[in-house]
Amino acid sequence: MPSEEYLASLGAYSTVVATVLGLGALLLTTQGSSLVNTASRKARATIRPSDDQCARHRWEDIQGYELHVCTSVWSKDCHEGAHSKDETCWNQTLLIVINCWQANAFDRFVKKPEQLPLSKTFIQVDYKIILAFILMCSTHEGHGDNVIYAKERGLYVAGVELRLQELNSGILIVHLTGNLTRKLTKHYVERLARGHPPLLDDPLGYSIVKENDEARGGWVVALGFDPEMTKERFLPVYLDCVRRRTRRGLVFWRSIDRVLDIIVNIWSKCFSGDPGSSERITRAIKAIGYIKTHETQSGVDNIFGVTRPLVPPTESQKRKIIEHFNGSPRISEDMQAAFQAEWEPLLKYALVAAVTGCKICIAYFKNEGRELEEVLDIERMRNSTIYVRGC
Repeated sequence: MPSEEYLASLGAYSTVVATVLGLGALLLTTQGSSLVNTASRKARATIRPSDDQCARHRWEDIQGYELHVCTSVWSKDCHEGAHSKDETCWNQTLLIVINCWQANAFDRFVKKPEQLPLSKTFIQVDYKIILAFILMCSTHEGHGDNVIYAKERGLYVAGVELRLQELNSGILIVHLTGNLTRKLTKHYVERLARGHPPLLDDPLGYSIVKENDEARGGWVVALGFDPEMTKERFLPVYLDCVRRRTRRGLVFWRSIDRVLDIIVNIWSKCFSGDPGSSERITRAIKAIGYIKTHETQSGVDNIFGVTRPLVPPTESQKRKIIEHFNGSPRISEDMQAAFQAEWEPLLKYALVAAVTGCKICIAYFKNEGRELEEVLDIERMRNSTIYVRGC
């Protein structure tokens, strides 16, 4: 007959086996695996609290007016850095391109969400940080009209490469590569995000002066004062965030429409009694109408046929014309004679600038593929918590 000690040892062994089997069965269930993972995560976070945190770099943490200040007399050192694989590669890309942070910005941390592994390093950013990086690093070189396209495991956006991974609970993981191409100000990026025309040079204070001038015609006419048609005037990509459902490019069309309205409703009426001027105005109306209908600049010169004056306009004359096209598209009948007398010397300058500006605009956006909304779910990005990962 077995001894009591033997029976006790058998009982203890059975308990251990049952416990192990129970734990094994628990691990095979989703709930059990989750409990074990949670316990393991808490244990690691207790031992190494830094693994459970992410540095946070938000739009509001950017100090002052500039987004980038060069840290070297050699622009290549901060504009053309090679991207090397590293678990914190954002230090070579994002935080070099955007480097005007508040002094205490690097001391701000947030708890890492459970969806992110403790073994990996991330930084938390927001939508405008990603947008600013794309706008500052995108380039016109090397891609022709094929500005945005899908790549293996990611997107190519005019020289910037993005890899996106969406997790549940509104979390978006992003990996970025790109080099600084141009400097933009914080204020200008904010305005571009609201639907301002994507001009390379901030037009604030020149062709856009008052609130809502971005939707008027002054900036289009300002483009037309420069006879050089081949140079770049616009950013490689843009936000078409004031779009109609049936048409791309409302950022441009609303201002082209305003230019046309002013020529039709003011210039055509005021110069109706002058056959020569009236003919030039009619040609301008037909030329812009052709641009609107056919969405191309090709063939416009044959319709317009008004040559650029040999003597260029003065700066004060340019400003006067720009201000006029930022004004109301209506004129009272009793003011028409005075308008004709005042503006007759500027007629050719205004018409040539208006038609040329519309040509420059349509040449930029006539082909699809520059609109960031076409490949990026902008609304989703605005509403997501974004984490940048390393290589």
